[in-house]
Amino acid sequence: MKNKALLALMEQVIMLLVLAVAATVCLQVFTQAHHKAHHNTLQDQSLQQLENTAQVLKHTRGDLERLCLELGGSHTDGQWILDTEAYTLTAVLKEAPTPLLGIAELSAVTRQGVISTLTVSWQEVEP
Repeated sequence: MKNKALLALMEQVIMLLVLAVAATVCLQVFTQAHHKAHHNTLQDQSLQQLENTAQVLKHTRGDLERLCLELGGSHTDGQWILDTEAYTLTAVLKEAPTPLLGIAELSAVTRQGVISTLTVSWQEVEP
């Protein structure tokens, strides 16, 4: 009788160990899924903000001062910067390969690195 009780106890201990390992694996998977979902949400929000910035930049034809008036932020030496709680948006004016073409590189950056980038171009008006 003692052998059967000992065997049943061992079976229960083994089942507890198996369940503990399965729970640990599930928690890791859920944590990774949460981090991935947060990253994707952040990327979607930043990309939408970059697209809005690109539209304003096209409309203003690369005028960073007007971009600051429309969206906020600050500008110096051909670069616009807007800090948000989650990321920093930047727009850097680039040299165009052809005359009457304006180009800017937009990016959203966190402490972990670049979330998304976008290149925008517009047609300049002849002076």
